[in-house]
Amino acid sequence: METLETIAGWRLQNLHLLSRICLQSVLVDKDIQRYIRQRLATDKNLQKWTKDDGVRQEIKSILRDRANGIEADSEYAIRILRWLTFSARPLSVNKIAEVVAIDTKRDPAFDRDKVLEDPLDALHICSSLVTITVNNEHDDYELEGVSREIVALAHYSVKEYLILDRIWTGEAAKYGMRDDVCHDAMVRSCLGYLLQFEQSELHPGFLQVFRLARYSAEYWISHARKIGEQTEEMG
Repeated sequence: METLETIAGWRLQNLHLLSRICLQSVLVDKDIQRYIRQRLATDKNLQKWTKDDGVRQEIKSILRDRANGIEADSEYAIRILRWLTFSARPLSVNKIAEVVAIDTKRDPAFDRDKVLEDPLDALHICSSLVTITVNNEHDDYELEGVSREIVALAHYSVKEYLILDRIWTGEAAKYGMRDDVCHDAMVRSCLGYLLQFEQSELHPGFLQVFRLARYSAEYWISHARKIGEQTEEMG
């Protein structure tokens, strides 16, 4: 609720961009796990994820190594895992490349110089916790002219581990995910991303340059509603 009140109090001069960016909304509710299952069925390198024995230990080990590694990579990994865990739809490699460049603690929140030059670096940052597959179904990718390569959590156990209460007491505590906190962060990330634009920047091909613009414009309100739902459940 605090986040919603904060948003309502902002003087967001450029939020008219929301309607401009969403002139034609193509909203298709996809099951992200569909892409994961497809990849697991066809990629021999990921077969280990189909065996539950030791999967959580593998996840814990990877997160521990990330937590003890380079600070920048650790922060990038948190942002990527948060978006993959709570995104409203599958995310292309190009979108994930921009996700790491959003820091809501600074102004402006989005720093184009921080965008991953090679989007596939997301695989290195998150190790085997994420995978990439190809989406041949979503018409929105043709509309935006963006990559059909989708980044997703490599196994449902990854999300299960990240949202477990017990993760907060271990070495991987910094990767713990709470629904309300993560949706709050995604609302701020989406709006922070959108506020970088001036009206003059809305040109043909805009969405092909700013990959997260469409998602941010269409789904920030969805994440805001999730915060409200969590507040009602707690009440």
